[in-house]
Amino acid sequence: MNTAYDLPALLILLAAVLMPVPAQIALRSVLRTVGLSVQSGHSSTGGIARILYRLLFVGLTCFAGTALWSGEMRAGCEALVAILCLSMLATDARWYWLPLPLTLAFFSSGLMLAASDGLLVERLSSSAAVMIALETLRTGFRYWRGIEALGGGDVILGAGLAAHAGLMETGLIFTVAAVSALLFFFFFNSKQGTTKTPLGAWLCLAYMPVIFGLSYS
Repeated sequence: MNTAYDLPALLILLAAVLMPVPAQIALRSVLRTVGLSVQSGHSSTGGIARILYRLLFVGLTCFAGTALWSGEMRAGCEALVAILCLSMLATDARWYWLPLPLTLAFFSSGLMLAASDGLLVERLSSSAAVMIALETLRTGFRYWRGIEALGGGDVILGAGLAAHAGLMETGLIFTVAAVSALLFFFFFNSKQGTTKTPLGAWLCLAYMPVIFGLSYS
């Protein structure tokens, strides 16, 4: 990635990423006002709020992706992707929820960057392989145990990691995240009787070093 920062381009990119934070807070406030949770509910008011929320981030995702496609706008990409990861990390750690707009923005930005580097076909294939593998694991575990061991957001996040880093690096990121989560559980969560830990948050944390040029391979 280009490390020569172009301030106007960086501000535009940061705005596209930071807007999900107040919008997400606003969405949760609207849904609570009409007596709904973020994950459920069918009132017309809540449904309209959710539709507007999704449309907003479809636009933001397309905007961010178009900006990344331009060579001039690649300056500051590290900050863009890092803030996306931090946003997903914080949301998943707090609510065990990876919002679709954030995971889609992460996925689309990876594909746009891959395209600008001439790696679109390779990264698209890697993303498809990771998505199929995770969805198979998710469906199989739910059928076997009757519980949700892996969320849909984790599947899209995994595809996004493959789009950004490639198949081999994504496998290493998952390994680092799984081992870190296991160690954290044994040393901290197990003492509190907790048996649940957010995989998405650990994936984002494991990917942070890769954003700034480090590699696990």
